[in-house]
Amino acid sequence: MNLLTIVGNAAADDTFLDKLFEDPIGTVEEYGFQLTNAEQEALLQFTQGPQSNDTKEYLRKVYICPRKPCLFALAKPRHEETAATTERSKVA
Repeated sequence: MNLLTIVGNAAADDTFLDKLFEDPIGTVEEYGFQLTNAEQEALLQFTQGPQSNDTKEYLRKVYICPRKPCLFALAKPRHEETAATTERSKVA
C-alpha cells in the first residue's frame, strides 16, 4: 500500500519525483515509509528499470493540481519540518 502512496505523491510533487528517481530507497526512508522486500524491488524497477525515464516523464505530466506541489502532496520529511520550526522560533 505504501508503494501506491509513493507513486501518487510523485505525481503531485515534482521535487519528490526528482528525489525518488535519483535515490529511490533513500527518499523512501527520508519520508518515513517502510516497504516490504517485494515493494522495494518494484520501486527499484519502477525508478531505475529500462522504462524509468518514460515513467518519470509520464508522472511529471499527470495533471492533478494547477500548481505543484499540490495540497494533496505528502508533508516534507521530518528533518525539514524540524528545521522550519526552528527557523520560525528564531524569528519570533
